[in-house]
Amino acid sequence: MNYILTNFAYGTGPFLRTTHEAIYFNNAREKQGRERWGILVPLVYGEKQRSLMREVFAEHEKKHPGEILLSEALGAVLKKVFYENESFEAYLTRWIEAIHTARKEAHALIAGTFEAETLRGEKKIISGRDIAVELARSPRMSWGVERAYAVSFARMADIYREAGTLPFAEIAIDRRVLREAATVAEGVEKNYKWFAIGFPGTLEALTHTNDFFVPPLGEISAATSSGKPEGIYVSVSGIGGSEQLYENVRKIGGKMWSNRPDVIHGATKADPAIMGTQPMFFQIARAGWGAIWLSLSTQTPLLLLPHDPSDDPEIALNIRAVEREGIGIVYRGESFDELLRKRAAVQARQRKLCGEIKKRWGTFDGLAVAAELFSTPKN
Repeated sequence: MNYILTNFAYGTGPFLRTTHEAIYFNNAREKQGRERWGILVPLVYGEKQRSLMREVFAEHEKKHPGEILLSEALGAVLKKVFYENESFEAYLTRWIEAIHTARKEAHALIAGTFEAETLRGEKKIISGRDIAVELARSPRMSWGVERAYAVSFARMADIYREAGTLPFAEIAIDRRVLREAATVAEGVEKNYKWFAIGFPGTLEALTHTNDFFVPPLGEISAATSSGKPEGIYVSVSGIGGSEQLYENVRKIGGKMWSNRPDVIHGATKADPAIMGTQPMFFQIARAGWGAIWLSLSTQTPLLLLPHDPSDDPEIALNIRAVEREGIGIVYRGESFDELLRKRAAVQARQRKLCGEIKKRWGTFDGLAVAAELFSTPKN
């Protein structure tokens, strides 16, 4: 059997979305009359990731048993280039130093054999020679697979370069570190034949000839809720360090739902997909594209937490993009009534942008659009 090797950035959403992308890739191959391949997912977050994968992909496992495999060996290498509850400048410095060693370990690992397990826990020995394609999402390291494609909200090299042009009060990271990070990111990203960039994304324009825009690449909803809103949804990121910011949410008041009621005390536990069926006044979230795109697809006005200048500079640029598109509000301590007065304009812009996306591509599902291109034999 041949395999698809997934590669993703830190956090919960990326490994889920990259697995979805691999499934779309297989679906496209199946439509073309070709065999499905196994999907190798680096196991970075231990039992937490294993349990979530089993939950999210339970139905897929019934239909295609054993297709998805988790590998601790792959995860141990990938973890070396991941962010871990530290200042972002410290992370970038560590990443710059670790990338060469991690890359050598990655190439050595897939040059031989390693262990993986199915979602049911069955062990298998995988030969790296059987990896046919690498599918990445905002990669922090390249596995060195010859046939490799990536999806993202922007190239990281472009983000770090753009961040270096902003005032230090907005991006409090040493400019030398940002320049070196841009160079490292460029070295990683040059390994991918095509880059599918979700629209809207962090930056307005494409910067490379092998980049192309696609619809949103995050979790999306086919449903758009209607009726009278009853409260707000609070999306707690899988990235640590934002807990203090969520404390501000309680000042707004009203009924709350959240994926993490252990963080948002008093909230009712619910999956973010509830926004497709339960009208909400707002979704409150860190400015990651998973939350931004889900808010857009359900036309739930987005209320963003302010950017910490020492945080990932991507977040500051994402906030700028949201404000540029008019699809969200940055929460700066306004009363609930003040926020409601801004809500109608945001929802109207969301509705208009959704219409433009569907008119341009005929779908809101960027993962499907990207997979169709990536799976084409000539590519």
